[in-house]
Amino acid sequence: MNCPQQDLKGYLLGELAEAERRQVADHLSGCSGCSEEMARLRLTTAALGQLHEQEIPCRIAFVSDRIFEPKGWNRLWNSAPRLGFASAVILAAAILVHALVRPGPTAAEVAAMEARIQREVASRVQADLIPVMEEIQYLQKRAAVSYRNSLYLENRP
Repeated sequence: MNCPQQDLKGYLLGELAEAERRQVADHLSGCSGCSEEMARLRLTTAALGQLHEQEIPCRIAFVSDRIFEPKGWNRLWNSAPRLGFASAVILAAAILVHALVRPGPTAAEVAAMEARIQREVASRVQADLIPVMEEIQYLQKRAAVSYRNSLYLENRP
């Protein structure tokens, strides 16, 4: 059909005004392309008229719906928040069990550990304290010498 100005659909459905309807009818009698298109439209309308009207279903159910539903473990496994929560609960339980089951140190072990700590602290204090004490003694000697010199200079006639 090479006649875009003609409204064949409106003509077929009876939606055109009388003047436009006569104009399209005159065009159809002279144009073979538009006449063929109108014949196809009438055939389609007749075929659609043969169908029985049915209510539209609320939901279309397919046979395969249950096949694609995830199973119990798959539903849990594919859920990241649930899986994260479950792993956090398991980790917390493991920490609690470890804290309750693990034996604590005995009194002898505690005493040995405290003695070792005291020895280590004493050796480090001695190692760090000796150079500081030597520096202090050097400064005291130097201060004493300078004090004596200042007294000597003051008492000189």
